[in-house]
Amino acid sequence: MKQNVYAVIKVLSIGLIGSEIAFELWNLATTPDWTTFPAVWPKLIWLGRVIMAVHLLEGITAAVLVRDRPGLSSLSYGFYTFWVGTVGLQELGDNKG
Repeated sequence: MKQNVYAVIKVLSIGLIGSEIAFELWNLATTPDWTTFPAVWPKLIWLGRVIMAVHLLEGITAAVLVRDRPGLSSLSYGFYTFWVGTVGLQELGDNKG
């Protein structure tokens, strides 16, 4: 059951983080006319930025924690945790032995 929940969270997280990155790139490349968007849109953009910052901190944390584990690369596990979020840290904690 836990693995099924993790799988759903991973897929959603990757999709949402990827969408936020794409939107930020679009936002940098264009100057959107915010009058054509709903009023809640800028708040959602900032929420996405906060979530991306949290995912970045989780990725850095995972990279630091995995340094002493044989067979795991800090860089790759950090990127993995950035994309999947807290699930990556939870899996790291579950495999402590």
